[in-house]
Amino acid sequence: MPQTTLGRWAGLLSLVLAAVAVWLIVGINSGGILRGSPLAKTLGLSFSAAAVATFVLALVSRFMFKDRSAVVVVAMVLGGIFAVPALFELVEAALA
Repeated sequence: MPQTTLGRWAGLLSLVLAAVAVWLIVGINSGGILRGSPLAKTLGLSFSAAAVATFVLALVSRFMFKDRSAVVVVAMVLGGIFAVPALFELVEAALA
């Protein structure tokens, strides 16, 4: 269990990140969400924001407040894996 408030928030945001990722992937692959629709764009933006926030909160919790729980490490890994493509998408959207 995380020892800091930031660690708890990072853990909760990693759950939100995983839920939005599953909803986005399953929705687009099953045809329930059309590519380029307002729902897909909203989910994509939510996914990007959750990924970056999870990564930043986990990094701050780990290195500034020395929180060593497994939840923070998992949040840091998930946030790191998803934050890089999310940042690429945000930059691409800003330049288009």
